This record gives sequence, C-alpha cells and structure tokens, in this order.
Amino acid sequence: ELVSLTNRLIIAAQRLFDTDKHSKAFQVPKVRYGRTELQMPIITCGGMRFQHTWMPDNLPISASSRTVLNSSSHTNLKNIIKACLRVGLNHFETARFYGTSEMQLVDALVEMIETGEIQRKDFILQTKVVRSKDR
Repeated sequence: ELVSLTNRLIIAAQRLFDTDKHSKAFQVPKVRYGRTELQMPIITCGGMRFQHTWMPDNLPISASSRTVLNSSSHTNLKNIIKACLRVGLNHFETARFYGTSEMQLVDALVEMIETGEIQRKDFILQTKVVRSKDR
C-alpha cells in the first residue's frame, strides 16, 4: 500500500510541471493529528536540503541574511512552497541546525503572507530545537 501511495505521489508531482489542471485534481491525503482536530498531510516538506548554506546563520563568518534572502535558492524555496500548497502539502518542517533553512523558510512564508499569496491558516510550520540540560 505504501509503494502504491508513493507511486501516486510521484505521478502527481510530475503532473505539476505538465499543467496546472492536473495539480488541482490531486491532493495529498491528510489525517487527524493525535487527539486534536488538526488535519496533517501524511507527508511533510522537509527543510534540511533547501538551505542556501549549511553554515548557521548566527556565526560571524556565515553568509549575510541579505545575501541569502536575495539568492536564487530563496526564489526556488518560494516556488517549492507554492507547489506544495497546490497539492495540499501544507506541513513544512525545519530546524535551527539546518543552516539557513529556518531563516529562509520563515522569511519566504512571511513575504508570501504580506503579498497576499497565502494566509497564515494555509500552512503548518514546525521547527526543532536542541534539548537543554534542564529538561
């Protein structure tokens, strides 16, 4: 069953680049998250690989946010977000240690909200932090 679902997802992704009419037909299946009423897609858009650089954005030697946010990788990220949302894939995850991924994802989402392309209710954003000694 998982192989069949994976094949359906691959075919749907390929159709995204063929024409917009196919992308409207396919939606990523969703399930209820735990005991909440939140509907989560069965797959996520992971942010580990869409960063501009692996260098953390808080180091003095890292690329400046201006450089990162004006890069082609940042433009590509906004296109990825749009493609995901078209097929109902609205769960985006990142982490503090995915280089500039967290900074880029937040900036892209904020920019898209400010331009009216999306609304905050359109997506679920998840990030991860390192466990502290106190917990």
